[in-house]
Amino acid sequence: MIIEKIYESKTRKIRNTPCNSNRASMLGDPCIRRLVYERTRWDEKQIYDVYKQLLFDEGSNQEIIVLRDLAAAGFEIYEQQRPFEVRDLQITGHVDLKLKIPGDESNRLYPTEIKSMAPHIFTRINSLKDFYNSPYRWLQKYPAQLLLYMLAANEDRGVFILKNKSSGALKEIWVDMDWDLANELYDKAAKINWYIQENVLPEQISDLDICTECPFNHICLPEKSFGPAFTDDQRNELMEITNRMGELKESYLEYESLNQQLKDLLKKWSHSHGLHKS
Repeated sequence: MIIEKIYESKTRKIRNTPCNSNRASMLGDPCIRRLVYERTRWDEKQIYDVYKQLLFDEGSNQEIIVLRDLAAAGFEIYEQQRPFEVRDLQITGHVDLKLKIPGDESNRLYPTEIKSMAPHIFTRINSLKDFYNSPYRWLQKYPAQLLLYMLAANEDRGVFILKNKSSGALKEIWVDMDWDLANELYDKAAKINWYIQENVLPEQISDLDICTECPFNHICLPEKSFGPAFTDDQRNELMEITNRMGELKESYLEYESLNQQLKDLLKKWSHSHGLHKS
């Protein structure tokens, strides 16, 4: 009774909203066709479920905690959630904050993004390269997002502050300007604008992993058939199974990460005590 009411409240927050610009948080996506759909057919986007809304809300709650910790540590926070626009390319976004470092005589304000992560992901992200090499596509888009915020602020350095959702541990990853990526993102935005102006669509990509996760696959790939439609009961059962599989996948990946850390620790211990094989 209690949980159902909470979930009902969360569900009311889920809706599609008009998208009239190229959002900085999305421009790192590899599919330009999807980014065109985001602007032209946003009202047909498939709605995500309440469990994803719970994840979004948890991320917002974790961000509040990090902001509080930054302030308590003496950092000055500026322009929190301030919108920006690159008008000629129709790029918009909201930077989490700009951070002033205590003792920094330059008085620079560094664009900063706060990202909370599950433990097994947190342990694997230790450099900018780790974002790009992650198997999670949403992580791969983060560098482009921060880079666009840096460009909008005319700042050549920015920083990610990462938080472990379980332990509360924090880490920082500094990012320097990457002009090759910047030009690539600007070129992508210009292409999106051209496709929309000309009322044409880019070619479809051929990566099934990307397409199956896309909320526009029902209009982009209508010819794809996966057999007869499910009944409502079958669909509900399928949802329960896939949600549970997602939960177990997180646990399995965390177990694998901890298991590898344990092996590395034991290996170092055996070497330090002369127990390793020659």
